[in-house]
Amino acid sequence: MLHRIRLNSGSIKWIIGGALVAMQFAISGEITLAQDVPTVIAKNVSKVPTFNIEQLREMGRTNSSSIKAAQLGIEGVAEKQDAINKMRFLSIISKDLPVRKQQAQSGMTAATANYSQSELDLNFSIAYTYVSIIYANQQLDVAERGINDLNTLGDIAKEIVKTGSRNDVSKKQIDQINVYLNLFNGKKEEAVQGVPRAKAALREAIGITDINWDLQTADKVLALADVQVNRESVIAEAQTRRGEILQAQSAVDATCLEVKAQEKIRAFAGKTFASGSDIHANILPIASLDENYRPGAIAPEMPGNLYGSKKSRVNQAKILHERAQVVADKAKSLIVLEAENTYLRWIENRNRATSYLKSAEEAEKLASSLKERFDPRGGKITLDEVINTGIQANTIRIAANEAIYKATLALIALERVSGGGFVAPSITKK
Repeated sequence: MLHRIRLNSGSIKWIIGGALVAMQFAISGEITLAQDVPTVIAKNVSKVPTFNIEQLREMGRTNSSSIKAAQLGIEGVAEKQDAINKMRFLSIISKDLPVRKQQAQSGMTAATANYSQSELDLNFSIAYTYVSIIYANQQLDVAERGINDLNTLGDIAKEIVKTGSRNDVSKKQIDQINVYLNLFNGKKEEAVQGVPRAKAALREAIGITDINWDLQTADKVLALADVQVNRESVIAEAQTRRGEILQAQSAVDATCLEVKAQEKIRAFAGKTFASGSDIHANILPIASLDENYRPGAIAPEMPGNLYGSKKSRVNQAKILHERAQVVADKAKSLIVLEAENTYLRWIENRNRATSYLKSAEEAEKLASSLKERFDPRGGKITLDEVINTGIQANTIRIAANEAIYKATLALIALERVSGGGFVAPSITKK
């Protein structure tokens, strides 16, 4: 379980997301819209507003609940820091107050790191959904092209059967065309439903509540980016820039200071920076140990009070500090794994896309050539060849689009997993 603890004199927020473990600690203590958000969906497609990815990201930074919450987190920590720094005379009674002030600074570090990571997550979410809209529309175009080609060939086949102009064409080809039509109608339906799903996800990411809001993407075709990605550089950036790691390190710093705080408390029970708070439990990411292997996270710990003699409480605080370091090490390990896996996904799908693109271009040239040279009255080129090459060309193009889409998503993810150290290049073209 994940514990979120608040105190009148301090608060700690443990954040564990996906396969990551991180912490945000706090002691009780100009972005402009590029374009107004439309409130009513336009019936005429030409009147639906067009946005590029940067405009959408600006809108998200203004409207996103996650960004607002992260900003309020910073403001809250600043307010609590100010309050504790004004408690000058309380240090006469509370000998641990100077330590609490130091712990408050760890809280600001964690809150700032959380804001930075929230921005990266937002940028990723918007790019992911934006690219998904383009991808779905591309697949829709291929499916419709395949359907149109098959309908044309179906009409030709029916006419040949009716007139008997070719002995090698019969009802068999008509039935075959109908089979492929069903296949491409299914592909079309996937794309048709994929567009509104991606738009709904984009709307949520930006923070738009109007369900009738709509857009057209400024970019229309995904491009396979020509970029070199260095594995070691991505991993190194992830280890130093990721907000989750900075937050986890703030927990290590706070628990280290807790040892000093307990040394100054002269009582059988010593409150920690987490004492007296509400505890909110969330389910940790569960490890998957089947074929979809995913390592699990380690839950942090910090009780509100430590009991016993000063020596005992100090020892308990030392154990909690050591555990916080283990949690931070695990967080770093999981982030390194995420960065490496994302890099490998980029390599895999870049190579797949490169091969599929070449194959698709060759298949489309062959299909076009055979279709142009086919003679309904007779000849060496059969209708079966025209049908099969056309199906093959469109099927390979669908596979190429998918590989480019996955490669593009991997590049977007590399920017996030590296904490912004790697900047994804232009991933679309007009």
